[in-house]
Amino acid sequence: MKEHRIQWPAARGNRLGDISSAQSRNIQIATEWPSFDTAKVVISGEVDASNCDEVLDYALRELLMCRRLVLDLTSVRFFACNASAVLRILKQRCGIASVELQVLESSCVTRALRVGEFDLERTA
Repeated sequence: MKEHRIQWPAARGNRLGDISSAQSRNIQIATEWPSFDTAKVVISGEVDASNCDEVLDYALRELLMCRRLVLDLTSVRFFACNASAVLRILKQRCGIASVELQVLESSCVTRALRVGEFDLERTA
């Protein structure tokens, strides 16, 4: 059974420095609010087929609360090639919501995106 420790945005508010988080077996996700309109979603561990939906759902929840979303993947140790679908969907939803998306990649994320021929700059 997965352990989820999520503090919902409505309960948390939009105060600077607020953090919400979720943790499962291979991944940890937390949100930092460096400014009132910027959410920084920090993901560490392994992003694979078993937790792609969890990553996407978490990021989409935060997307609703901000004008700028920073997805920090610099602490990701494994990024499955099919996990690029998460970034594709997230980029599309950010475009629809007029939210600026910035992705900070680790070397394994960069490699997986290159293998999957996924370019964050060109993909709509």
